[in-house]
Amino acid sequence: MDSQELFSKIQSMVNSLDIDDKQRDEFIKGLRELQLQQSEHAKYQIQEFTFDLNTKALKEYYPQNSINSSWNKIGEYLKNKGFEKKSDSDYVSKTPMSMLQLDEVLDEMKNEFPWFELCSKKALASILTEQSDIKQRWEKELSAKSRSKLEDTLIFNKQNKDLALPSGFIVTSKSKDSLVSGKILVEPKEQIKGCNLKYILDMDRKEATLVINEKPMGIKPLNKDTISKIKNVYEKAKHPGKEVDKEKVAPISPKRDDDFER
Repeated sequence: MDSQELFSKIQSMVNSLDIDDKQRDEFIKGLRELQLQQSEHAKYQIQEFTFDLNTKALKEYYPQNSINSSWNKIGEYLKNKGFEKKSDSDYVSKTPMSMLQLDEVLDEMKNEFPWFELCSKKALASILTEQSDIKQRWEKELSAKSRSKLEDTLIFNKQNKDLALPSGFIVTSKSKDSLVSGKILVEPKEQIKGCNLKYILDMDRKEATLVINEKPMGIKPLNKDTISKIKNVYEKAKHPGKEVDKEKVAPISPKRDDDFER
């Protein structure tokens, strides 16, 4: 079993654990960083070589009258050594190789084309990191629970465009879970320590109830203005001592939100 297979297997195990989203995300992030560190220290990797030539030097040292063929000669040489053209004068090895093997290829090239050393304006060798399918990785890292919350949030926003939730907030429970029919629970993705904040949106009665530490703090009409203040209330609770624009941020404390009447 290679490192990628092991990584995928551990991901699946973590996604099946009964832990909260934040713990799961932190674990997978650490696992991903460890995988990248191991990849960077691997002996054999895809190598990249980039070069550029000085036209003035070519006119002086290149053996042929037309200097344009100089780039083609280097390119053909690299292709014969197992490289393929990436773009312009960028070439990557078709198979993993060590830095020592790359050095040998370049030393041989320098010997075959002695003008290259004097005419090269740029000659960079680097390790080309493995191509990563971001979409595939996102799908693997997204647990079934997180996917369900994301889907519920997107559907809610699509069906209620005037009440679309601000970024950082998600639908965490629908009536089929713990709430009575017509009510939706909305929470920030990252809760504040010591100040658990959530909203209960009553879609039938068109009301929004702010709840802090399981205590109802007030009810407001469920409308666009109320939804727009959700994130402001959260930011005020997260940074209680920070100076804010009163027109933009609704005042709040862990005990009472003055913007939500009892």
